[in-house]
Amino acid sequence: DENEVQEKKRPYVKKPLNAFMLFMKEQRAKVVLEGTLKESAAINQILGRKWHALDRSEQAKYYEMARKEKELHMQLYPGWSARDNYAANSKKKKRKRETSVSNPSNQDCTTAKKCRARFGVEAQNQWCKPCRSDFDSPSEKTHAPIVESLEIKQKVEPPPL
Repeated sequence: DENEVQEKKRPYVKKPLNAFMLFMKEQRAKVVLEGTLKESAAINQILGRKWHALDRSEQAKYYEMARKEKELHMQLYPGWSARDNYAANSKKKKRKRETSVSNPSNQDCTTAKKCRARFGVEAQNQWCKPCRSDFDSPSEKTHAPIVESLEIKQKVEPPPL
C-alpha cells in the first residue's frame, strides 16, 4: 500500500519532555551514583520524592525549560499531534491480531480466554506453549494435591438423598 510506505517514511516524533521528565533526566545520574540501586522503578521513586520535596521556585526552573522545549517542538513539527504516534502502532497491532486469528493453531492466547478455559485440562495437547508452561509452573503444582484431593472426595462421597 502507498499509505504504509508513507507511514514508514514519516519519522517517529517523540513528545516534548514535561517538567518532571526534564528533572529526572538531569538528576538520574546523581541518584544512581549516590546509591547501590540499579532498578529503574526504585530510582524513579527516589526521583519522585525529590521532585515533591523541591519548593515551587525550584520546580519553576523545570516548568520554564519544559515550556521552551514545547515551543521549540511546535516550531520543528508544526501540526504534529501525539495521536500520530498512536495511530501507527494501532495499525500494526491490528495487523498482528488479524494474522494470529487466521492461524489459530499457533495462537498464543491473544483472546480473552486462556487455553485451559477454552479446551479444558484434558485437551492440553491443544494448548499454546505459554499456557502449557504456565500450567506446569511450580505455583500450579503446589496447588495440585489440594485440587486432586477435592476431586477424589467429590467422587467418593455418595450423592445426598
